[in-house]
Amino acid sequence: MRSFTVGALAFCAVLILSACGGGSGSAPRMAPDVGGMPMPPHTPPIPDPRVPVDMNNDDFGYSTATIQAAMQTYVRQHSNARWSPMVQPPVIRPAVGTSADILGALVLAVDAMNAWLPYDQHIRIGDPVARFMHDPRLVATGEILLGETVATPDLDPLTLGYARSDYTADGQSLRAGTISLLPSLRSKPFQERFYTVMHEMLHTMGLYGHLDPQAFPDSLMGHTITDKNYLPVFDGLTLLMGYTQLRPGSSAPAIDAANLGPWAENTPTLAGRIKACDCFFVADLIGGHAVSWFTGDPQGIAVQNLGPTGTASWVGKMVGWTTAQEAVWSDMNLDVNLASFNGTSLDGQVEFDNISLYESGTQWGDGELAYDIDVLDVYFRSGRHNPDGYVFGLFSGPALEGAVGTLEHPGLTGAFGGTR
Repeated sequence: MRSFTVGALAFCAVLILSACGGGSGSAPRMAPDVGGMPMPPHTPPIPDPRVPVDMNNDDFGYSTATIQAAMQTYVRQHSNARWSPMVQPPVIRPAVGTSADILGALVLAVDAMNAWLPYDQHIRIGDPVARFMHDPRLVATGEILLGETVATPDLDPLTLGYARSDYTADGQSLRAGTISLLPSLRSKPFQERFYTVMHEMLHTMGLYGHLDPQAFPDSLMGHTITDKNYLPVFDGLTLLMGYTQLRPGSSAPAIDAANLGPWAENTPTLAGRIKACDCFFVADLIGGHAVSWFTGDPQGIAVQNLGPTGTASWVGKMVGWTTAQEAVWSDMNLDVNLASFNGTSLDGQVEFDNISLYESGTQWGDGELAYDIDVLDVYFRSGRHNPDGYVFGLFSGPALEGAVGTLEHPGLTGAFGGTR
């Protein structure tokens, strides 16, 4: 699911509140020193009928005017009537003692949101905080605290969590925030915990207030809860637009279609499909910004149940966009050592070989990247925030027939998938 700046406490006159009802890994493996030996010739990836990859133009089905209306709605619900993103880079810190069920939802929610944020603006998970404070005015600049709390008489009985934020002194941005979760959330299904945590996080990132569920039926900010494990595309687009296209402090009238760009009608996309689990992995280039995401069913058996010994392997493709806005793809191999289970997780590795420009076949960089991963049940992730990038994903299908994930690297943003 991403160190941070600790500044002086700023006590602002304005406090915003949003209450909502319902709804260690290791660093990448380094390539061995070949001592000056000649490298083998570059071999671009070849199509795989099990994991077909296509490049085309994508239409998300949302007009620029629709995204504009959503952003204007958020702005109008801010007490300062301005677009106020969280100061960068934000770090979210769970309170000591937060339940494992909530922490699991937090990790997934952070990764799902980061898929739509530029690499240098990713949300980071910081060290646990010893004391959870509800008042964001008491929180250090750049931090969002998350903790569990007791219900109070003023809350709706259906409330599962609420968020509060504090503005910077100039009122242009959100300085700090808190997310309070009710004990009743622990007993909810995982997807409801996941979407509740992500909903409150979006509030603290500036998507303040709520959208009309009839006018915006696909938005999590209208209390939509689905069985998916990713941020709804509509909310991803609004988050991306807020952090790449809009100036902090913009008023509702200043948010027009020209601010958001012509992304809706001609968005270049690279997408792959895994037929065995009906999963997709997608890398889009939206307004010059690359985003990557995937779909899949995380309800399969746990990876450790595949057997006590041996190696489980998935083979497929990676697609993505470089910082120079070049389309790339590669071969992908993911291995999990089933004998490494320590009672909690397993060890594995994902490799991207023959990384090439999609249209010309020219090798990109060294042509390869590799990461050690930790595998927990049906999810996997690499060591976080190292300079060589980060991978996150899940195994999908009743028998884990597929694996899908995202790759964030300083030089490219990608998505990948493969079959077992």
